[in-house]
Amino acid sequence: MPLHGDESEYTRVLEDIRDLVAHAIGAGNSAESVREFWHGQIDRYVEDAAASDRM
Repeated sequence: MPLHGDESEYTRVLEDIRDLVAHAIGAGNSAESVREFWHGQIDRYVEDAAASDRM
């Protein structure tokens, strides 16, 4: 399902995340630990945004 909003902004942010993921793996973190970290962060951001939108 496509998202509404500025697609170029989403692309820029995803490129930043890609770089952070590569850095984290290059620093010795496992792919699984990096995946779990980002999954948890994104879940929290989505919940925070949904909660503030409901206010």
